[in-house]
Amino acid sequence: MGQILLLLAAIASTLYLFRGTQDDLDSSSEIKVTRLSLLSMIIALIGSFTLTSDSMDSSTLLRILNNLALYAGAPMMASALLARAVQRSFTMQTWGRYLLALIALFELCRRMDAGAGYAMVLAIVLIGALGAAAFLSKIRSQRASFLSAALLLAIAIFSWKANTSDLLLYLALSLTLLFASKGLKAKASQA
Repeated sequence: MGQILLLLAAIASTLYLFRGTQDDLDSSSEIKVTRLSLLSMIIALIGSFTLTSDSMDSSTLLRILNNLALYAGAPMMASALLARAVQRSFTMQTWGRYLLALIALFELCRRMDAGAGYAMVLAIVLIGALGAAAFLSKIRSQRASFLSAALLLAIAIFSWKANTSDLLLYLALSLTLLFASKGLKAKASQA
């Protein structure tokens, strides 16, 4: 149930970022990066429903999709939100280099058997990035959305770490995505 809720929130967030007419559709690099991050999450969630066989190929593909969504998609999305909050735009080439750096960092930590520590540090950095985006934004509605997303992400990570209800985890993550995408569009609607 929780994964379905998260999948629906990711799809709704992606569609929300595509909302608008062709003339007023925001095509900034931050929006594109966030859409790709959400797409990686959607594909990973669909993979968790469809890759259910016990074969080694299915489990490997599912692990790759989950790692892509968590260790590349989530930091890219948080970075795009932070870039939007401080009104700093980067080229798609810069975002591509950043993605390669995230993948290299993940692989380095994986080979050093520091995966659990890296996941926890990444979670704290993501909350910090959303919090910084909230405090650095000059747009009130964007600030409120990003702060809500940061608080909800903190609740989700606490729920995950404390091994509490999965529904609380997925509900908090779903709301995080919805608030983050709403905050991302705030600048475009008020500019």
